[in-house]
Amino acid sequence: MDKGTKDEGPLRGTKDQGPRTNEIVSSFILHPLSFFRPPSFVLRLSSFFSRRPVRILDPQPAYALWADSYPPLAHNPLMLAEQAALETRLAPLTPTNVLDLGTGSGRWLPFLERTGAKCVGLDFSLPMLKQNPASSPLVCADAASLPFPNDSFDLILASLMAGHLRDLAGWVAEVRRVLRRGGHLLYSDFHPLGAAAGWQRTFKTATGESFAVRHYPRSIAYQRAALVGVGFKIQAVLEPGLEGQTSSAVEAFRQRWGERPVVAVFHAVKR
Repeated sequence: MDKGTKDEGPLRGTKDQGPRTNEIVSSFILHPLSFFRPPSFVLRLSSFFSRRPVRILDPQPAYALWADSYPPLAHNPLMLAEQAALETRLAPLTPTNVLDLGTGSGRWLPFLERTGAKCVGLDFSLPMLKQNPASSPLVCADAASLPFPNDSFDLILASLMAGHLRDLAGWVAEVRRVLRRGGHLLYSDFHPLGAAAGWQRTFKTATGESFAVRHYPRSIAYQRAALVGVGFKIQAVLEPGLEGQTSSAVEAFRQRWGERPVVAVFHAVKR
């Protein structure tokens, strides 16, 4: 695995027994386009929102290239905006069983573990899971066909992975199946206005090759309808921009793109 891979931008058993600590259950790997966490780190915001034409990779090969250099931190302005918005929705919740969908290298599991809940991290990418330092069980599986019984969780978090799903409506229905009644779904994605502007989720390898990860943008209205259509009640839809961030990279972004939302955060409850 090439340690020099760099991210250039956006546009990633049984319920009772579970895996042992730090054990990855990999027997549920299905088709390669299920889901992945998006890139975890960016060197400059100006390159983060790339419009240069590059070869588009499906998520599986793309995230295999990233795995060794994909940190479990939010350390670019877009991810900081997304994290702040999600934390405001997560803070008042008191879950007992949590699923971190698209856990990747483990950015959200430490936060979720601090709630005292029993947590499970799930991702399609085995190379990404091998970088995940969390003590919670890790499962390598397909987000569109979750290997859990009905009503298993009271909170499901899916951070910046929904845009890699071919069938968002089908995924929302599957998530609802494993949520308990009254359980919470929080998920985020890059804002559809970014896709409309031509932003791509890109990265560059150590040899200088640039690639983009395949992404399926949907309007806010479409995503609302998908949630309501399978029986969710929408609690909130947040569309944060880069408010409160003042770095030179953020200022360069504002000069180029103006003030606009960069992510969309959805909070829904199973009826």
